Amino acid sequence: MVGASLAGTLGAVLIDLDVATEPLLSVIESLVTVDDIDDPRLATLTRSPRYETITRLAEDNLRIGNTVLLVAPFTEERKNLHAWEELVDRLHRAADGAVTMIWLYLGREELMQRMRSRGAERDGNKLGKEGGFIDQLELGPPVGPHIPIHAVGAVEHIVASIVRQLRADSVLPSTDSGARSIA
Repeated sequence: MVGASLAGTLGAVLIDLDVATEPLLSVIESLVTVDDIDDPRLATLTRSPRYETITRLAEDNLRIGNTVLLVAPFTEERKNLHAWEELVDRLHRAADGAVTMIWLYLGREELMQRMRSRGAERDGNKLGKEGGFIDQLELGPPVGPHIPIHAVGAVEHIVASIVRQLRADSVLPSTDSGARSIA
């Protein structure tokens, strides 16, 4: 919800990892008889192609001048500065604009409450094993440059906080010009 609202506010193309890859992911789930996206057998098999898909979609949109908002956990890129820098380099080659990571963070209990209230089917397995799921999460901040936003409150307030911070950091000018990528 935050991603869609922010994309609308920025006039950006929204590329969400789950939306872009879920139909094919469900086919792979059935082939490997796994029904949990976080199961290591599925995650290991699909992580790289899923992120490659959204990166290519972003590159194509950036090349034609669109601002792009990528929505995904970016777990590897958050904990591995080299991986983040490689992604930034790729996106810069597509369009010479700003690439900014916005880190929406929640505490453990806030995260579980958010998952319970959204009622998404993909969260069923996680909620069924809350203790084990929450303990495996890497909730620390990214190792590279990022804008931290505590993602509590109404969507419109979170989006307003993001926009204020983008403007304060000169990532988002008062008048729009040029393509950028926000992950």
